[in-house]
Amino acid sequence: MEIKDIEFLDNHNRENILNIKLLNHSLEKKNIAHAFLFSGTNSDGLLNIALLLSCGIFCNDGGCLRCKVCKNVLNLKHADLFLLKPSGASLSAEEFRKDFEQKINKKATNSLHRITIIQECETMTAGIADRFLKILEDPPGEDLIFILLSENLGAIRKTIKSRCQVLNWHFNSDFSSEYTFKLEEAASGTEVLLMKIISRKADIEDVLDFSSGIDEMINKLSVEMNERHKKEISFIKKSGMDEEYISRLLKDAEESHKREKKKFSNLIIAHVFDIISAYVEDIMVIMSGFGDKFLNRKNNYEVIYKNYCDNMKDNRISRFNDIQSKIALNRKSLTENINYEIALDRILAELVFA
Repeated sequence: MEIKDIEFLDNHNRENILNIKLLNHSLEKKNIAHAFLFSGTNSDGLLNIALLLSCGIFCNDGGCLRCKVCKNVLNLKHADLFLLKPSGASLSAEEFRKDFEQKINKKATNSLHRITIIQECETMTAGIADRFLKILEDPPGEDLIFILLSENLGAIRKTIKSRCQVLNWHFNSDFSSEYTFKLEEAASGTEVLLMKIISRKADIEDVLDFSSGIDEMINKLSVEMNERHKKEISFIKKSGMDEEYISRLLKDAEESHKREKKKFSNLIIAHVFDIISAYVEDIMVIMSGFGDKFLNRKNNYEVIYKNYCDNMKDNRISRFNDIQSKIALNRKSLTENINYEIALDRILAELVFA
């Protein structure tokens, strides 16, 4: 593998360089992990890296990118390479059972390994994640290698991450950079509300206004995506290709659009949950008697101590622990069409009255 061969990758990023060295060393020593988790903000770039690694594993020359084996890998035609990606907003049980479980139980053809790449693995529902975890723990064959790809690392179960070699990649350009300002806007609004909450100046109206604002932001994002999707559809229809091919492209574009909308709305909500979780953690740390060096936000120490530690009741830490558990549960359920506005209302309301 060479950095210059990876499209979109930031060639000067230190973490990228270390990742490349690590993967090259593993290929040279023929000591390949049985499961990788690649995270980053460019779906195409992550797939590119996964395919280059697959070339390195299958190719007798360590991934020359010129031989028939490498070309088959890059064109997704290698018999022992399988790509699984959601066709809808999330990975369905039928896709997982038919497309995945059947494939991984087949023997390799002419290779020492079988490789399965799973795109947008964060879209696994809880049931599928349970089944996949069991496969990771007890894979059907030592020759099987998994490469998971995700643009939202925080949405993946810790138990799955713990069984993978996790590598974070940094790209020169990424699709989500168009929406960076929305993430920053959501983060800023969350910080303002939480400061008001820990200062004991917030009420339920503040909570409802905040969650409505997040919902409005996501709706605006959806409108922008819809406009771009209309242009994409118009371009496909005017392409002059045969009707069958156009029909397939239109279907792929529609499903991609659904996943895209859900992905970025989940990204915003997950980001908000992360910030709330950091504040709750700080409250629990201070209530437990630790100093500000253990805090996520050191400037919160005095206001939290003043409002939560004077005349502290014994059961209050357990209340915040319950809130933290609810945050984690809701965050994990983002792929399952939860009503995030209601979830935010409930968690923030509990903080207001805690």
